[in-house]
Amino acid sequence: ADGSLFVFRMSEVERVEKDSVSVPTQPSYRADRMRRGNEQDSLRYSEPGRLRVGLCLGGGFPVGEFGSTTGQNGGAAKAGFVAGAELDYHIKHVTSWVTSVAVAFNSYDVSLIESISGRSVDARSWVTIWPMTGIRLSPPMGGSTSLYVQGQMGILFGNSPELTVSSSSGRAVQPSSSATSFAFSLGAGFLIQNRTSIGARYLYGSPEYDVSASNGSTTFSGKIRQPTGVLLLMVGVVL
Repeated sequence: ADGSLFVFRMSEVERVEKDSVSVPTQPSYRADRMRRGNEQDSLRYSEPGRLRVGLCLGGGFPVGEFGSTTGQNGGAAKAGFVAGAELDYHIKHVTSWVTSVAVAFNSYDVSLIESISGRSVDARSWVTIWPMTGIRLSPPMGGSTSLYVQGQMGILFGNSPELTVSSSSGRAVQPSSSATSFAFSLGAGFLIQNRTSIGARYLYGSPEYDVSASNGSTTFSGKIRQPTGVLLLMVGVVL
């Protein structure tokens, strides 16, 4: 063991044994490096004052009256597409201040208007923009995955779809209209290896739109309050 060399006659040797030496295998070495790397990332990203940027894409699904094709406040919105970005400022322990913006595009379901009027209907999409800010809690789950829950408040900027109803006798047009309202959001999800996020968020606002419709000779106008609930299912990357 200390490097000394001993010489024996073969007649003095009773038996020869080989000591077994445990050598770490390459897979276990890699696993250990990954574990240590994840621990270092967790410590680094949990430092107070740490600012992170997240980008996400997913689906936006209308909830409640926003997706209904019946009733005075039916928005006839269909499932659509959403893109978003956020800034996560770590305060301390499991608490972060999160400021985000999401943009949702939901097409308009014209089937009800066409079935009632018997006319051809062309419609653009609902466009809603949700700038929000609030608190996120991220309790550790162990390993490389963490759970988060969050609540936010902000503003809903809504843009209603332009509708055009056509027939052999002419056509009527309802132009697009813009409106804003107070909004809130509740969400939860998972952060995997401090890089990939998978989550769901429910957003709600109720803007009042000034709408008008014209058939060329007559113009109708009024106000419509549109309850707007959207469930976002998103996958993102954290930088």
